Amino acid sequence: MKSDVILRLTRGQYRKFAEIAKCSGVALEICTYTEPEKAWGRYSLWAMPIFPDVREERQVAHERGVISLASAINTRTFRECGRTRPELDWSALADDEIYSFVLWHEIGHRVDNFSLVDLMCMQNVEARDECHGRITCVNEVLADRYAWNRVCPDKPRPLTKRGVERQEEFQDSLGILNKYLCRGCLKIKPLQPGQYHDVPESMLRTSAKAAFVGPEVSQALVQQRIELQRKISAWR
Repeated sequence: MKSDVILRLTRGQYRKFAEIAKCSGVALEICTYTEPEKAWGRYSLWAMPIFPDVREERQVAHERGVISLASAINTRTFRECGRTRPELDWSALADDEIYSFVLWHEIGHRVDNFSLVDLMCMQNVEARDECHGRITCVNEVLADRYAWNRVCPDKPRPLTKRGVERQEEFQDSLGILNKYLCRGCLKIKPLQPGQYHDVPESMLRTSAKAAFVGPEVSQALVQQRIELQRKISAWR
């Protein structure tokens, strides 16, 4: 079913999605649509603090990658933006497929993309410039394809007008990137399963976010993080 509604991420969805993300070596946090620069999801290239067991007050964080999911998605805005994607038309997604698609899209950025870090390290300046002009669009297409194959594996990919017109251009760009860069070469080390294990520190900065993790989260730990955030805000 497709409708003009505001989808809101539930606690059950968050816990289910967090376990899926952990299998791909990343933790899951919740943000607002505006926090990740008007995006419904984001995969951060930079490691962030993760707590091993948030049922305990005392924690020693380690750093891992994090995926963000928006707490709410306006389906009308989502589909309007989806019709202008570089290849795959997001507007074809049903309401109950949208959140899963966004999650798998961000996972796709982690497991089936060309590395921006490898691009920055290229010594061949001419080849680097050639790849630089192509990598963003290609990575978006690959992440969309990865998500579609997970959410709608038995359906053909719906293409935007742009996607239909630029198939040859995309294949050319894909060939050039394959020539110089490694695709999907990041070694995946899964995080520890379980709703209280390997939780992003950001999920403890408010009581509302901590409630998404579960009722056994240490309230003393949550209060520590809240107080720390207040101090940081006061320093700014």
